[in-house]
Amino acid sequence: MKKILTYITFALCIIATLSGCSEKLSEWWNNDAPDMTGEEIVFTSQLPAVVKTTTRATSVDNELLNGYKPVSEKYEFSISMYKQDGENSTLIGNAATYTPIDNNTNGDLKSTAPLHWQDNVNKYGFEATAGTQSLEAEQDTKEKWLKQDLLKGFGYEPLIETTGEGESSTSNKIDKIDALNYRTNKEWYNANKTWKDENGISSSDEYKKIPLFLQHQRALITVILKAGEGVDRKDVLASTAQQKIATKIYSYDDSQQEEIQKKLEITPLQGTATVNYDKIGNLPAETNVEVARYDAIVMPHNYFTNAEDEKICAINVANQKFSFYASNDSRYGKKEELSESGKKEFEDAYNLQAGDNLVITATLSRDSRKILITAYVQPWTDVITSYVCDDFGSTGDPIIIDNREQLEAFLKNKEKNASGYVAVLNTNLTLDDWTLSKDLNAILNLGNHTITTDNTLLNNITASGSLINGNIKVKNTQSDVKTIICENNEGLIDHINITNDDDDNPAIVSRAAIAIINYGYISSCSSAIKVMGKATAEGEEIFIGGIAAESKANSVGMLSVINNCTVTGKVDAKDGTTVKCGGIVGNANGYVMNNTYEYGVTLNQETDSQARFKNIVHTKANNDNIQLIATGNQWPTQTTNTPVGGDAINNTRPNHELFYKVIDCQDELGKLVNPESNYNDAKYSYRIADNFTVLSDTWELGKKSDETNNTNAKNVLFTLDGNNKAITLDGTKKIYYNDKKSEADDDSKANITAPMLFANITGTVKNLTLLCKQSLYGIPEYADGEDGKNMSSDICAPLAYAVVGGTISNIKVHAVPYTDSEGKTVYPKVVAALPSGLVTWAYKGATIENCTSDIDVEMKLASDYADKDKTLFASGLVAQAADATITQCKYAPRDYFKFSSTYKTTKIYFGGIVGGTVKKQIDNYYHIPKLTISDCASWYSHEDGAYTIGSIIGRAYYISVTGNENVDGVNKTACQGNWWPSGITGVGNISAVGGDEKIIGKKSSVNPDEPVFD
Repeated sequence: MKKILTYITFALCIIATLSGCSEKLSEWWNNDAPDMTGEEIVFTSQLPAVVKTTTRATSVDNELLNGYKPVSEKYEFSISMYKQDGENSTLIGNAATYTPIDNNTNGDLKSTAPLHWQDNVNKYGFEATAGTQSLEAEQDTKEKWLKQDLLKGFGYEPLIETTGEGESSTSNKIDKIDALNYRTNKEWYNANKTWKDENGISSSDEYKKIPLFLQHQRALITVILKAGEGVDRKDVLASTAQQKIATKIYSYDDSQQEEIQKKLEITPLQGTATVNYDKIGNLPAETNVEVARYDAIVMPHNYFTNAEDEKICAINVANQKFSFYASNDSRYGKKEELSESGKKEFEDAYNLQAGDNLVITATLSRDSRKILITAYVQPWTDVITSYVCDDFGSTGDPIIIDNREQLEAFLKNKEKNASGYVAVLNTNLTLDDWTLSKDLNAILNLGNHTITTDNTLLNNITASGSLINGNIKVKNTQSDVKTIICENNEGLIDHINITNDDDDNPAIVSRAAIAIINYGYISSCSSAIKVMGKATAEGEEIFIGGIAAESKANSVGMLSVINNCTVTGKVDAKDGTTVKCGGIVGNANGYVMNNTYEYGVTLNQETDSQARFKNIVHTKANNDNIQLIATGNQWPTQTTNTPVGGDAINNTRPNHELFYKVIDCQDELGKLVNPESNYNDAKYSYRIADNFTVLSDTWELGKKSDETNNTNAKNVLFTLDGNNKAITLDGTKKIYYNDKKSEADDDSKANITAPMLFANITGTVKNLTLLCKQSLYGIPEYADGEDGKNMSSDICAPLAYAVVGGTISNIKVHAVPYTDSEGKTVYPKVVAALPSGLVTWAYKGATIENCTSDIDVEMKLASDYADKDKTLFASGLVAQAADATITQCKYAPRDYFKFSSTYKTTKIYFGGIVGGTVKKQIDNYYHIPKLTISDCASWYSHEDGAYTIGSIIGRAYYISVTGNENVDGVNKTACQGNWWPSGITGVGNISAVGGDEKIIGKKSSVNPDEPVFD
């Protein structure tokens, strides 16, 4: 697929506008604008990205704009001006030459002989080109190279015009990206003014600039060199490349007649790239080494069609020759075995389209022949690194491993499992009951396949051994597994990703995920498994780490390295032990660089046992002659990391992204919200690091409370980022109804409940899933002193009692099914006098956005409920709302709303998104409803008309303060884009207030996707 890729681009985000508007952009362009007749025409290639919401009927082609960026090189543009003449166009004068303005970050262009506006009567369009018409072979200077980049484009306004209203509305791009677009000089001025003003830019100079969008007509091949075994690293250095390296890159063009153009041998542009070297034998690890890089602009061509005959690149390094073809790819010999998607992915990797960049990072070696060359195609302007090699040597073809038996045979074979040999895994493997403990002395390339295991994979990796490029899934067998890959590593472990085979039953190791002791090089690895420290003897002091327990030199001049690794699993230890924990490594010297402990040291780890937990390194290894060099590391919190015996490690994560603490259990969450907590403050932000459970047996913080101005009310004042993790609501607490007063009474009158999580949210809670494993039952309030007699104030919702001026965003509530004693599948629900599937109240300017619930609700009253004149509300998301905004939310229940009472009343309102608008009285002050519901969807379909039910909202008015009249409680002009099932009422009290569309806007014409929970 041809990509739109240019060096002239826009970076812009403008929020799409209200669908109910019907103004045309062309109508806006008739406002007063200066006549620029006689002025020079100026061109630009960038608009600063300033986000600003607009309510006009315009939007911008953001997908297009996000793929563009300003001119960054000294291109020479030829710009032609055309006058529209009916169906034809007339070239005005000669083309003008423009070049980028020096040190201009907006991509503006200049000219010594610019074009001028002829008049303000005729419409004019602009075409821009750069580069040579024929591809040339000599591209070894920047000037020659740039001329081969054939660019073509036009003056273009990235505006979209919306006409009509609601379902009949249409949106169309005004301009064509690949053709002339015509306007008078005033129209160009005003078109720019329209979207620049809306984006926060107000400048007459900016309005005058004609935006240009160009596309590459050719493609790019990039080759980056690395030295492997048998090739001197000095030979591929950028500084010596001109004397020691000769490189050719090949372009193919079947449309040409001359053979020299059909197959063009290009002398590419030499540049520099940085690579990291692993420790190989006696060669030390090195980082950020500047090596030779070669770039050539070529014609679009499918190098896969003649994969065995069409050479992509030829390199001569110190009289050693290396050639690259698509057929060198390991997938080529087994392409018939690939799936259709795998085959397409393989073929597309070599089908170089205009605007594509084929990048080959070639590790040149003499010790292992014909390993794999893996090519990646990506947008020209992107950067990619890949592990690729094409070797000509004497050891022979690689050893292909297709099953468990072949892997075992290879590891046992002393001749093949030796220095210089390469084995390549050709398929995924499952190694249950794996007990083979062998050293790895050769290169084992997992070929991006996955090994699933339940034990340590290898004994040791020796200095000549390497384990690279693959994934390991770990099963939890409850046995004591110390590490996953090896006991000791003296060689290379590179690009290995370790994950849990079953996230619901995660694996645990007792020392480290990768290696217990690292003497070699561990690079670009990741681990999601938990490391739980365990000493073998009482009082024994041991180190544990997310990557390695220890990393240190074992010989003079050979430093250990842990570089660019990420740990997302927890590193922990049992209380009262002498285990010392490091998020990356426990005890280390040498290099520990560019690593991330994404899980983070949690609140309890910090406060209870701070001396035992560090985010990166716990202790500097005791060796006075070897430094600990720990640079470029990061972790998610403000916590400092000074290793015992070492210097402080800097956290390179931007300060504005740092959390105050991270948490991963009920106890820690309770400390944040508890009335006696010092953590509950609006200035703090917290993140959840892992899934955990909150039990109703011990959780007392989710209460109904109208105290919102102090921490004693157990409110959420801070920001809590759920990090897309899940809190499970569960427990065995019993709720009693009617006359039941104790455990001695009939159990049939009791219900087991899960807890409500919070009281009031005045801060922000986001990116969190709540899994309800038990139904939630409201706790009765006893007005007359008898248990369960009066439940008029009984409330319940999974997340909170209320959102009070705060924000909840991306919250998902899911009822987790279970099998009851009769073998039936049961889905938990929310049961109360005022039940809701998310929160009970939203007021004081609360915002609820992108939230989803699928839990059913049931209104339950005492059998002798007395307050027969009281109005009651229930909802799939928010039972009652005053001044609040609810947007992009979804409710998808499995069953109908139920009412569990012998008393029937017409004053019960249910709405899928909101039960109803209600004034909220706090301290003799009324929060008056002004509710906005936009872009929400509800799949609730009524069963009967016994109650006032709306798929979106149950009641859209509220009773005035005096109680004498009904007052409109919905911000009708702002409600839009909502969806509900056909034939169903969107608003419950529709007969009282008019049609659905007058209240919540015209129904969206696009059927949304129903929520699916994992």
